[in-house]
Amino acid sequence: MTLGSGWGAVAPAPGVTQPWNGVVWPPSESNWSPLLGGSMTSQQMRAIPAIGRGLALIEGMCMQMPMDAKRGDEILPRPRLLEQPDPTRDRAWFVGQQVDDYLVHGNAVALVTSRDATGWVASVMHVPAALVDMVVDVDGVVSYWANGVELPAGDVVHVRRGADPLQVERGLGVLEQFMRPLGRIEKQGRYEEAVLDGAAVPSVVVTTNNDKPSQEAMDAASDRWMEKFGGPVRKPLFLPAGSTAVPLSWSPADSQLVEARQLSLTDAANVLNMDAFWVGGGMSSGLTYRSPGPMWLNFLRQTAAPILEQLELSWSQAWLPRGQRVSFDRRVVLAEDMRTAVSWVSRAHEKGLITLSEARKALGYSVEIPDELKRQPVPVGLASDGQDNEVDEIEEGTE
Repeated sequence: MTLGSGWGAVAPAPGVTQPWNGVVWPPSESNWSPLLGGSMTSQQMRAIPAIGRGLALIEGMCMQMPMDAKRGDEILPRPRLLEQPDPTRDRAWFVGQQVDDYLVHGNAVALVTSRDATGWVASVMHVPAALVDMVVDVDGVVSYWANGVELPAGDVVHVRRGADPLQVERGLGVLEQFMRPLGRIEKQGRYEEAVLDGAAVPSVVVTTNNDKPSQEAMDAASDRWMEKFGGPVRKPLFLPAGSTAVPLSWSPADSQLVEARQLSLTDAANVLNMDAFWVGGGMSSGLTYRSPGPMWLNFLRQTAAPILEQLELSWSQAWLPRGQRVSFDRRVVLAEDMRTAVSWVSRAHEKGLITLSEARKALGYSVEIPDELKRQPVPVGLASDGQDNEVDEIEEGTE
């Protein structure tokens, strides 16, 4: 968040905003960016299509998962704090913004806005990382500021992505970590725009059998060509004997822009720690069909799980009483297609691993068993001779 005293300088006075005090460093309006090899800002980064899609995938996965309170392996009744951390915003929005700031800027900041009668957190609010400054004094005491207003340090929940080598109190986002490759991707886009706007080539070249045509004659022939063939027309072409018409395309150098863009997709995927397949890179046509479950499982373990683990540990320590922890329900994003889900749920129930109610819950149905699915009593006339007529019943919610 800050470079403060980590640069060997005297810590600035509390509340004084300096370029090195911001959570988002270097500030987009400062002159520090060129020193890091580029002038990339968070807005420019998000405007790169592959980066935007990658962020949307990661944030979308995290936003779909409900949050539970657990004590050991026991799932506790979900408190309102985990159902809607910010009473003025929905849970998905809050989680998405926290994940976005964590990835892009390396620091996700939330502020406790109320506590219950026991002193534990009752509600929080998201604080955009770009608005937060952090000052570390000579004694190592950290103070947080938002738009020049000091925040109660005990109510600030700060989740860091790694640590800045020069100031461990501050996290390091992918924007700052990969500023050079991100700047190169952005420059490639601007160069391609320049090629499309100002480096276009004629669509066709016509060679005549006249060795010494006048410039006026050639210009007139060009204008006549545009009058006849300009626009979406498919008229037949007749040329004098010895004349040829050869269509033109981009130069070989400019044609390599397509290959460069494909390689940039791989770089964008590496920046976000995901396979290039998810952002349109790689040879997706060579992949065999796979059900969604294994693919999402790999994406979860590789890309989203490290982020979720960091949020869970930090929020558990700041939000819940000792012994309880925040847990994202990862099963929501690992749902298989219905046929596969019914297959493994049925086998698990037959083997006695789960109850009928748990099987119905795994398939997204109510745990209450409908009457038509309950075993009916055996009619008296069909009962075996010499045996008592027994009524088989299934108790709801039991094994």
